[in-house]
Parts: sequence; C-alpha cells; structure tokens
Amino acid sequence: MSFSDILGVIGIVLAIISLVYAVYQTREKNKLEEYVRSQAWYIYSKANNVTGIAQAGLGAYKQAHAQTLNTQVLELMAKTDAFGQDLFKETIRQIQLAEPDFTHNQIDVWVSDGKLDKDHAALFKALCVSNSAPNSASRTPNGAA
Repeated sequence: MSFSDILGVIGIVLAIISLVYAVYQTREKNKLEEYVRSQAWYIYSKANNVTGIAQAGLGAYKQAHAQTLNTQVLELMAKTDAFGQDLFKETIRQIQLAEPDFTHNQIDVWVSDGKLDKDHAALFKALCVSNSAPNSASRTPNGAA
C-alpha cells in the first residue's frame, strides 16, 4: 500500500466521520429549536397570567379602596402592570423569532386551534413582516420577500 493509498483511506474515513457528525449536529439543532419554541410559548402563557393577575389586583384595589386610595401603592401596582405588559410583548417577539412560520395566516390558524387567544392576535400580527411569507433569511428589512 502506497502513501497516496493511505491518504485516500484516511480521507474516506474522515469524510464518513464528518458526515455522521453533521447528521448528529442537525438532530441536536432541531431539538434545540423545538425546545426554544416550546419555552417561548410557555413563557408567553405565564406572562399572560401574570399580566392578568396584576390588572385584576389593580382593579380590586381601586374598587376596595375607592375612598382612600394610596397613591404610592397605586403607582407601584400601575408600574407592575406596565412591566408585565412589556414582558408579555417580549414573549410574543420571542415566539416570532422561534416559529418558522410567523404570518397572518398562521396566527389565524393558532386562533382557530385555540393555541392563541383571539384578543391577542392583533399583538402577534403587529410583528408580522409580511402577510403570508414565512420567516426566512432572504427577507429584506423593509418586509419584502
């Protein structure tokens, strides 16, 4: 066996190892993407709960103490609500980044499937870059596909 034959065998072995590693990495990437997508929806759900509870607490405080409102408590509760709203909107942005198809049509499907509340659809649609094109690297910043 000559030196060039040995180099050829080594090259073939390295190519096979590289192919196996590429398949493994692709599977790991897909698992990670699914995990990120799942986490984004989970955090969206929890942020929605927190925001709703903060708003309910603010309303209950105003009703229970209508005659003796403490402005400092009212201000803190209003800030809590505002921060909750910011967090809620950020979770929608995370979903936009995690979902491979984030379009008006897909949002309508999520609403009809019950995955997304109808009242929140407008917040999701505000982040759509185009009406029907799925997220892709070829999209330009101004929204053209």
